[in-house]
Amino acid sequence: MKRLIVIASNSCLTFSAVIAIAVGLYWEPAVQLGRKRHWSAELLMIQAKACPVRKQPLVYWMGDSTLWSLKQKMYPQLISRETEPFLDHCIVQTPGLDYFNYFTMMGPALKFKPDLVVTIANLRMFAPHRDDAVFRDLMPALSASELPRAALLPLYARDLTVPRLLLDRVISMDGVKRVFIFLDGLRAMFQESERWTLLGPRTPSLSVEQQRRRTFRTLMAAYDEELTEGHPVVQMMGATVDMARRSGVKSLVIVVPIPYELLAKDGFYDPLVSWRRIDALRRTVTRNGGCLIDLHATLSPEEFSDIAGHYNRQGAVHLARVVKPVLVDMLLTGNQRCPAL
Repeated sequence: MKRLIVIASNSCLTFSAVIAIAVGLYWEPAVQLGRKRHWSAELLMIQAKACPVRKQPLVYWMGDSTLWSLKQKMYPQLISRETEPFLDHCIVQTPGLDYFNYFTMMGPALKFKPDLVVTIANLRMFAPHRDDAVFRDLMPALSASELPRAALLPLYARDLTVPRLLLDRVISMDGVKRVFIFLDGLRAMFQESERWTLLGPRTPSLSVEQQRRRTFRTLMAAYDEELTEGHPVVQMMGATVDMARRSGVKSLVIVVPIPYELLAKDGFYDPLVSWRRIDALRRTVTRNGGCLIDLHATLSPEEFSDIAGHYNRQGAVHLARVVKPVLVDMLLTGNQRCPAL
């Protein structure tokens, strides 16, 4: 027994010494790298805190990279400018978001008491299983009252279990979170060290043309996700809309445009298949008390800036003309029906 105690004590001392050395040598670089790996969640929280003080009906937008561009104002910004005299807007976005992320972001959004929450349904962003650090980082923001409902949702699709969910709430505490960021950054420093290349290249080198083809195939596969009411991301869409409904807030889902004509040329778009998939989304949204407008075939090829579905200036202006009347109708006319789009 004494021998076991000695072995355990020596192990603890050795481990403590290793941690102390790691903290002394790598604390700052590891924390900086850890923060870079979790920057998206921090950016979303910064955007949310910058929302305007509500003075008139508030539209709260949540979306992906299709809501923002360095080159020009996108349609939410254009609508915000045009409706400034009678509507307030808060736009929260970062690349790669889907309804797993919107679900976790809905709680903080509702604290602003919006009149309408707008979420973006990008048909390219319905992959159920993917590494989603933003989702795990934001999950602790979910209110305790939502945990029983969350436990029944397909969190497993993003490698999140109920015990991990509870543990993440502890990790999110300020002091604990800083230690977690350090350990995550330290692990990344070890995994991403260039010294590993001494054993050989990480991945086979590809030519520019091979890289282009791989990217193209990945994009095409993303657009071709089969959607049903039982699909994990569709279930999270329903839960997101339902959370808004239970708080007395209107919810609008926008199925945003995709370059369907370009996809059709390569055999990756079938209008009947797309209609069936979007009908599943509409049924889910309607059943949970929200509205959906389908704009997936609204823009021409000339109004896209790339095949990933981002819009140029012409496309952004076109979408602003389509979406603005919908917002006005839902908020200012007293119309209780969903828009017919």
